[in-house]
Amino acid sequence: MGIRIKLLIFVTVVFVFGVVSVGSFSIYRIYNEVINSSHEKLNSDLKLGQAFLNEKLPGEWSTHDGSLYKGNEKWQALRYVFRRLLKL
Repeated sequence: MGIRIKLLIFVTVVFVFGVVSVGSFSIYRIYNEVINSSHEKLNSDLKLGQAFLNEKLPGEWSTHDGSLYKGNEKWQALRYVFRRLLKL
């Protein structure tokens, strides 16, 4: 094997290693950004839903006779709240 072939192989290996390294790092960064962005979106959706519920149904959560209540309203009878939240 001549010096040209060895140098070509070395340069090719270094190039492939560099491409793989940059690609792996990019995938890692994008994955973390997507996860962080998703967490921020979920938190904002949670706060929006919470504000909506507190506006429509003020009061604390409680249980009476095995039923869940928000304020004075029975939660099981409030299906329209879920429909409204899903439309947001």
